[in-house]
Amino acid sequence: MVATNAFGMGIDKSNVGFVIHHNMPRDIESYYQEAGRAGRDGSRADCILIYNKADVETAKYFVECGLEERGQQGMDHALSRELYKRDLERVRQMTFYCTTADCLRSFFLRYFGEQDAPFRCENCSSCAAESELVDATLDAQKVLSCVLRLDQRERAVGRMMIIDILRGSQNQKVLESGFDTLSTYGLMKDASKDMMHVLFDALIAKSYLRATDSKYPVIVCTKEGRDFLSRQDPFTIKVAKKKLEPKAIQEGGAAPVRGRPGTKPTEVLNDPKLFEELRALRFALAQEQGVAAFIIFSDKTLRDMCARLPQTHEDFLEVSGVGKNKAEKYGAEFLAYIAKHTTPAR
Repeated sequence: MVATNAFGMGIDKSNVGFVIHHNMPRDIESYYQEAGRAGRDGSRADCILIYNKADVETAKYFVECGLEERGQQGMDHALSRELYKRDLERVRQMTFYCTTADCLRSFFLRYFGEQDAPFRCENCSSCAAESELVDATLDAQKVLSCVLRLDQRERAVGRMMIIDILRGSQNQKVLESGFDTLSTYGLMKDASKDMMHVLFDALIAKSYLRATDSKYPVIVCTKEGRDFLSRQDPFTIKVAKKKLEPKAIQEGGAAPVRGRPGTKPTEVLNDPKLFEELRALRFALAQEQGVAAFIIFSDKTLRDMCARLPQTHEDFLEVSGVGKNKAEKYGAEFLAYIAKHTTPAR
């Protein structure tokens, strides 16, 4: 199945095994619903979100379009601005989700209000990746100090310019703006851009830095960031080991989500031929009754039939997903197929 938009995709199917997002959705609410199409029958499922930093700008562009559209429709200005800020915050949270090294399931749960969510699910790509806590206190102080030095000059710039300043870039914009005379110029010349982006994401997630809501957002230091500097608190970030390796990540990164909480690895089918025969029988019954195939039995149930090879009505009741009513309604036909398949030819 291929869908250009996940809305409505697989709504009548229980056996969607994976969902791939080619770019970042605009908010977690949408992604949670769309990714939730996978693994609804309890089988192993994979949800893959391919993230690129350019997706963030695309999402913000659509938020801007929404603001203009509401203005053209005559919506109250104050209400329109409030919705605009809400939508930008949703994009911001979605960006955090794509860039976090923390447990993705816990991120979801905390976002939807479960503050006591478990720290690790041991199932998502973040939990599966090897990672370690890195002491980034000194680097965090350097970034915040750079932003404050710019503020002293009544200048505010975007993330990439700050990274260029800290890494001692000789590009024309840095030199023409006189940023090479800042005391923080070149303080992080040995830091990779990838690691600096990880650091920025962590500082923004902590609310020490904030990106403005303007069309061309600039980075500002918050009150919390200033307090952090004055207290000289420690600052650690969780970094996937692949991000510690040089040139591990290029333009974009592979992001979340692998697997589905609470699922087990896909069952190994010892007899794929029987599985296909049972699927064909299920399809024929569904056609006769005018219902979706999964209403008869899910793929997970058919796999369990292949594993158990039930021979009697009692055996059939032991199959996952088979209840008394379905056993009485469909048991005889499925048992006949299984018996025929397992009986040695003479």
